[in-house]
Amino acid sequence: MTWIARLRLLTSVLLVLALTAGLTLVFNQRQRQSASVSAAIVQPRYAIAAVAPGVVIDMAVALGDEVSAGDVLFTMASVELQQDAVHGLAASSNDAMDIDPVTGVIVYRATADGRVTELSATPGNYLGAGAAVATIVRSSPRAVEAQFLLTSRDYGRLEEGARAEILLPDDRTVVGDVVSASVVTENGKAVTRALITSEELEGEDLDLIATDGAPVSVRVELTDDGVLAGPTDALMDFLRSVGLR
Repeated sequence: MTWIARLRLLTSVLLVLALTAGLTLVFNQRQRQSASVSAAIVQPRYAIAAVAPGVVIDMAVALGDEVSAGDVLFTMASVELQQDAVHGLAASSNDAMDIDPVTGVIVYRATADGRVTELSATPGNYLGAGAAVATIVRSSPRAVEAQFLLTSRDYGRLEEGARAEILLPDDRTVVGDVVSASVVTENGKAVTRALITSEELEGEDLDLIATDGAPVSVRVELTDDGVLAGPTDALMDFLRSVGLR
């Protein structure tokens, strides 16, 4: 064999090795990430309920209104509150409501900035104590709730603090971290639910895009078990499928 032939053979071997190494790295990289099957923006919400039975005498907000902390939401009049005051049982005002025990009037206020998403009363309605009147979705903090179909092995590789890339409806990408994960069974399948937070979601330029319920896509990083972890796992799965392990 001539030196030229040997050189060509060596070059071919090196190319095959390089290609094999490259494909191994690509395969392993794919195994290190998982894409969500569904994901959406979520924002904290709080409900406002009647603290005493009474009649709604004024509604200061409408469905969909934006409110700020301290804004008046609605007003109720409660005869029972007046009676309690006579017996020295008057409730006291706080950030969520202004109470006048003498007249029995209660003015309910928003305790955080947000948007009114539910209203279940109108002026003239009688409400019992504890009856829900309104629900407000807070402006911040925003988070993402994502669902993944992970094997038991990959679920074990999803760690708290794992990096996550969030693709927004306008094709912008922001980076966040996994803060919690749990598994539920849906339609006979084990579904991993992960909660992801990102400071980048709090930007004012995202107020119209990253709203509660807005659909997004998420890709999370799984822990790296080494360059050969992906091919090794695939081989083990194959051996199990044919009954050799």
